[in-house]
Amino acid sequence: MPALIGLLGDKTPSEPGEAAPAIRAMEALELIGKPALPLLIGALRDGDNERRRRAAALLGEIGDLRAVVPLTAALSDTDNQVRVAAIRALRSLADPRAVQPLTLLVRDETKDEFSRRRAAWALGVLSTSEAFETLAAILKDEQEVAFVRCDAAISLGTTRDRRATETLIDMRRAPDMTVRRGVFWGLGGTRDHRAVPLLIEALRNREEDSRIRQGAAIGLGKSMNPEATRYLLNAVDDRSEDARVRQSMMAALAFTCDSAATARLFKELKGGELQFAAALGLSNISDLRALGPLLDELKNDSPTVRRFAAVALGNLKDRRAVEPLKACLKDDNRSVAAQALHALARIEGPPWSALDAGAFQATGTMFEDEEAKDRILGPR
Repeated sequence: MPALIGLLGDKTPSEPGEAAPAIRAMEALELIGKPALPLLIGALRDGDNERRRRAAALLGEIGDLRAVVPLTAALSDTDNQVRVAAIRALRSLADPRAVQPLTLLVRDETKDEFSRRRAAWALGVLSTSEAFETLAAILKDEQEVAFVRCDAAISLGTTRDRRATETLIDMRRAPDMTVRRGVFWGLGGTRDHRAVPLLIEALRNREEDSRIRQGAAIGLGKSMNPEATRYLLNAVDDRSEDARVRQSMMAALAFTCDSAATARLFKELKGGELQFAAALGLSNISDLRALGPLLDELKNDSPTVRRFAAVALGNLKDRRAVEPLKACLKDDNRSVAAQALHALARIEGPPWSALDAGAFQATGTMFEDEEAKDRILGPR
């Protein structure tokens, strides 16, 4: 284990088709699991940034709550990537002890904006009264950075606190467009029936900025409300609509868990003008009834569709997808092979490793996907 901890700071890059030594060391430590915990916690205080970052990520993967306190200490790390890795790990562990340290970070204006936004994002899963009050205060603070307020609004929608709906409704006319976009996204996340008419009203208003309307479209999908789904199904085929808004409506159908909406999404994957948006939406499908269609899409002519179909299958974690995903490891497109490997790791665990996907992943495609998600799905 000490040798593996040492390798976490190794700077040797990946070779084509083979992960770097540091990634292999992460895989081994993840397999060792809890016995590696003391050494990983010690590595959080190491002088090497990469070793600290990878140790934090592994502590989140291993899932032992003894890592909570050391990870909260890592929120003060001088390196922003280490801080973000600690935030993600704490979000995964979902222990209420992280609320106060995350609150301090999100309010610390000396820290970089991305770390603060990620801290707001993590607070959304820590459904305590303190987390709600922090997020609500950030959202209402007009002196706060707009993107931090936007992420606070989105997180409020995931807190499941009954006060979240009223707070978001009160803020739906906030002067800042970025904040309002997050408010509409968050309203959908509450799954409160009171949000639906407000989201439809915002989406229907073509004088509104298209980015706000995109947030309303995604919010309608996330609301999982039958009325919202019917509206999206009718509106998505209106060719007079703004192209970007239509893309968001198509992607939003994946959130609904509605059979008609899912069928419309899969129809678009066959080569429709909104095929790319439909592909992006696949990773948000949580309905097992989509398993068969998703397996079919692993043979789609579009590598983008194949890639996101693999992501969706990994999210569903159904073992019937294992053999088709194994076949995708030989896909001519490296990004498809990478996502197939990642999906196998999620479904079966060892010997598959999600960390190993980096050996296949085309970095350019990763950035393109992230940019497209920001453009079509709005704030996340």
